Amino acid sequence: GMLALWLVEAMSERGIVQPVDTWGEQAIAAVSSQIEARLDPKLRALSLVNLAKVLFWAGKIEDASPLASQALVSGVEDPTIIVDAASILASHYALQGDTAEEQKYFRMALNANPRNPDLHYRIGLRSMSKESPELEVAAAHIFFASVFWSREHRDMLHQDLGRIMAERHRYEAAYSDLLEARRLDPQNKDTESLLARLRE
Repeated sequence: GMLALWLVEAMSERGIVQPVDTWGEQAIAAVSSQIEARLDPKLRALSLVNLAKVLFWAGKIEDASPLASQALVSGVEDPTIIVDAASILASHYALQGDTAEEQKYFRMALNANPRNPDLHYRIGLRSMSKESPELEVAAAHIFFASVFWSREHRDMLHQDLGRIMAERHRYEAAYSDLLEARRLDPQNKDTESLLARLRE
């Protein structure tokens, strides 16, 4: 598989194995199968999804998607692996305009880890950015993320929530969220611009 081939290439680059002129596709396939046989199923699924994430971040979603699929069909019931793999596939189908498959994989990710704030935020942003935005769905997911988010950049969640509430004509709620966004990051010019528009 692609994972094993990548491992062979990585080991060659690090000098762990020495490629020679006689290395052809069959020899590499033989080494690859030995590598895959030695990986326990969870480690193999984790390796697949980590490689898929690297490719996804590099913008190579077409290469990332098959690896994410392999990780999911491995039968490993690890919430982190399922969330990462299913999220990549949801993004893949979103780009293809296949809403049913996109929602299927987002549901799979949520079922694996329903309290994951990062996942809720991604679903919220996706709901906002659709051709016909689903503002209520976006608001619910981003609100959840804002309550449970423990990392930096919480101001962005409140800014997004303020924007959604303003679009829903819930101006008091929008103002409250934008004030919280400004409190968390007083230097953010986008927040100030949204507050100014709201005051008008």
